Amino acid sequence: MTTAPSQGDLILVFDAGTQSIRAALIDLEGQIRHIVKTPITPYFSHRPGWAEQEPGYFWDNLAATSRKLLGAEGVDRERIAGVTLTSQRDTVINLDKQGQPLRPAIIWLDGRAPEQAERLMRKFLGRRIFALVAGAELSGKDGMPKLLWLKENEPQVYHGMACFLDVNGYLTYRATGQMVFEWSGASAFGLDLKKKDWLRGIIRYMGLDLEKFPPLVRSVDQVGGLTTEAARDCGLLEGTPVFGGGGDVPGAAVGSGAVGEG
Repeated sequence: MTTAPSQGDLILVFDAGTQSIRAALIDLEGQIRHIVKTPITPYFSHRPGWAEQEPGYFWDNLAATSRKLLGAEGVDRERIAGVTLTSQRDTVINLDKQGQPLRPAIIWLDGRAPEQAERLMRKFLGRRIFALVAGAELSGKDGMPKLLWLKENEPQVYHGMACFLDVNGYLTYRATGQMVFEWSGASAFGLDLKKKDWLRGIIRYMGLDLEKFPPLVRSVDQVGGLTTEAARDCGLLEGTPVFGGGGDVPGAAVGSGAVGEG
């Protein structure tokens, strides 16, 4: 077994977007050394407002992008000190107890749940009061309405899932075998910004099952190391540390230096 070294001088970063997966090598001073991109195509259902994707498609393209970047640069994989990800948010990927997807991912572009969004806001006396409590109004593209739509329209999926993940969470799971949700991704589904925990009371009040919401991690937390299979897929060393990462827009905000109040 070949495992990752304790020291390396490069970070491998992935961004899993809607139209492409990008990979970048960044040194420990924050300088970008190289970037490659693999185009991907979201699947748009024949039903108006629906947009879905097979979860495995994200992983297959991430792995291919990793091999493409390392091959193009001729980088010794022992130089990779860690791996992290950013991704689109508000995507719902339902996993069973064995970690297998129960249906295609409902990606962020999907707006199938406006009725559920309206109903959830009425539980808080309407749009204005809900926005005061949660910070913004809900739409049919938001995470909680999508989960409620699944409970009402695909109950076999909802009740059969051990947990749901977003794209970052799913890719992290494929990389490490750990089912977790990073804070900035969780903020799209109901995160208590003060306690840094799920909004447990609100989640229950909305009729959703809290046990289906996975454990939370920070962007800087090491979730685990690359499994044997993941390392082989990506052309990396087994055990290479994988960190929590985050959502694409929060990642862009941090990258631009917008890290303070206001």
